[in-house]
Amino acid sequence: MLEREEAPTVRVMAGLHSCILHLSRIPLAHDDSSPGNNDLINASRYSYQLNDTCRHQDVRGHNSQQKQIHITYPKKNITKPMSIFSKIANGEIPSYKCAENDKFYAFLDINPLQKGHTLVIPRREVDYIFDMEDDEIAEFQVFAKRVAIAIKKAFPCIKVGQAVLGLEVPHAHIHLVPMQSERDMIFSNPKLKLTPEEFEAIAAKIRENFE
Repeated sequence: MLEREEAPTVRVMAGLHSCILHLSRIPLAHDDSSPGNNDLINASRYSYQLNDTCRHQDVRGHNSQQKQIHITYPKKNITKPMSIFSKIANGEIPSYKCAENDKFYAFLDINPLQKGHTLVIPRREVDYIFDMEDDEIAEFQVFAKRVAIAIKKAFPCIKVGQAVLGLEVPHAHIHLVPMQSERDMIFSNPKLKLTPEEFEAIAAKIRENFE
């Protein structure tokens, strides 16, 4: 979570003049190495911009030219943690694999609406499906089509429904669900309770029909 800190104020003395410099920083993730109010300003590490907005006074109290200094802190290199779906695609978390290639991965939803309910994800981590590049989303949809064909062969149905929700996990994914009616795609329906052996048998049938 990004944290906004109070902008520090520094008094700078220059001969007979003093200036109150109001320092503004861009809101970044908290960085303990960033200078605080009492730290010296290191010009070799921080960039400055001057504009005519800060007042300084001479020793007689007369107003003089206004200046303000803005310090932009360097960004800290923060590694974003992988999503649970990335860990599944990498094999760090076990799953019931249905299909895969070097760009996409398909596995069974462990809270299925119907037998054969499958999730399809890109290996590249992207939260919102419509943030994907045009060529990538086209390939993604073609891969999902191949999985849907395999599902329909493994579990005969009228159609395989497709849904994109994506609010629970910040990683784009497509739900593929075998349908006998539109009611089969209502996500508030009770979920099936299957054993690990049943899940593995379902995934195996889809893998056998994936081309």
